[in-house]
Amino acid sequence: MDILVSPQIERLIRDALDEDIGAGDLATMATIRAEAQGKGRFRAKKDGVVAGLVLLDRIFYFIDPKVKVRLMTKDGSQVKDGTVVAEAEGPVRALLLAERTALNFLQRLSGTATLTCKYVDAVKGFSCKVLDTRKTTPGLRTLEKYAVRMGGGTNHRIGLHGQSGSRGWKSKTGPRSHRRRGGRDHARQHDACPDGGGGPFGQQAGVGRSVRRNHAGYDTASRRDRRRFHLIRCPHPFGSGG
Repeated sequence: MDILVSPQIERLIRDALDEDIGAGDLATMATIRAEAQGKGRFRAKKDGVVAGLVLLDRIFYFIDPKVKVRLMTKDGSQVKDGTVVAEAEGPVRALLLAERTALNFLQRLSGTATLTCKYVDAVKGFSCKVLDTRKTTPGLRTLEKYAVRMGGGTNHRIGLHGQSGSRGWKSKTGPRSHRRRGGRDHARQHDACPDGGGGPFGQQAGVGRSVRRNHAGYDTASRRDRRRFHLIRCPHPFGSGG
C-alpha cells in the first residue's frame, strides 16, 4: 500500500457516511440491541485485484472506534472468487451502519484495479506502459489513481499542476486564413484567463484560436476564428488523453 489516509480522504469518508446514514438507520436502531456484538466478512464474488482495504479501518472507526478491522490480504493482491479479504468485528449496529460505505469504496477501487490489470496484461511484452488520465470521478481522483497503481498501471499526472504534456490537440487552418494574415499563420496557444482556469468551467483557448477579452474578463475565441478553425482529437488506444 503506497497511500496515506490524508485529511482530504478522511473528509471524503465522512461525507460518504453522512450521505448514506443521514439522520440514522431507523431499522437498525429499532431491531438491533445496542450491546449486540458480531463479525462481518468481506468476501470476493469473482476473481480480480483488490484495492481499498486501506480505507476500511477509518470507515468503521468514524462510526464506532470499538470496531476492529483485520485485513486478510493487501491492496494490489489478486484474489479468487470466494476469498475473504477482510473482517470487521464489534457492535452490530456499527457494522451495519458502515458496511455499505465500506463496500462502495472497496468495490469501486477494486473494479478500477482489476480493469487496469487486464490492460497491463494485454501489453505485456511491449515496450509501453498503461497510463491513466484526469478523467476521474470528482473528489475521488487520489483514490482512483491509487487503484490504477494497485492494478499495475502508471499515473500520468494528478492535475493540471503536474507534469506538462501534449493534450493531443491538432489544428487545421485553411489557405484563406494565411492570405488574410499576409501569409503568416496567426494560430497561437493562449490560456483563457490569467490563473489558467479558463473561466467558470476551465475551458481553454487551444491551438488554432485567437482570443479576445469578453465583458466578464475572460479571454474567448473570436467568432471569426471559431469559423476558421476546428479542433480534432488524436486517437488513443486506451481512450482519450489526460
